[in-house]
Amino acid sequence: MKKNTSVLFALMLLFASFIFVSCEKNIDEGDDFVSGKWRNYEVISNEELDNYHYRDYVEYAPYNYDFKKRTITTYTYDSDTTFSYTRGYYTISGDTLTVLDHMERTFVYFLESVKKDTMIYRDSRGEHYKYVRYKGTEYIPPTPEPEEEEEK
Repeated sequence: MKKNTSVLFALMLLFASFIFVSCEKNIDEGDDFVSGKWRNYEVISNEELDNYHYRDYVEYAPYNYDFKKRTITTYTYDSDTTFSYTRGYYTISGDTLTVLDHMERTFVYFLESVKKDTMIYRDSRGEHYKYVRYKGTEYIPPTPEPEEEEEK
């Protein structure tokens, strides 16, 4: 009887471990968890920066299977009222975020954690980046339409 109890206990532990593993969030191509506006935590927590730099942010368009619609736009403020932006493209495969920037350079990042309001990833050199979701408590200029971007 004692042997049966031990086997039953071992099976229960094995079953419980499968439950915990299956509840983890897998990062798969097509997931839309990075879409939206994000701000670099190091920038917004640095009290020595000029006020307008606190407005810098990155915006990921909703994930789309058409690569040209999977844009990443970086907004950089030059003053309280003027800003510049650059647009590139991104893709997600497994835990890898690949960004093709506006100069057609490729950057590869490894997602470590993506939650509702925080995203942490590292680059190939091991440098960590932490971003927090931007909730729009300050003015954000409207996202330029693709036609406007071509006129620049």
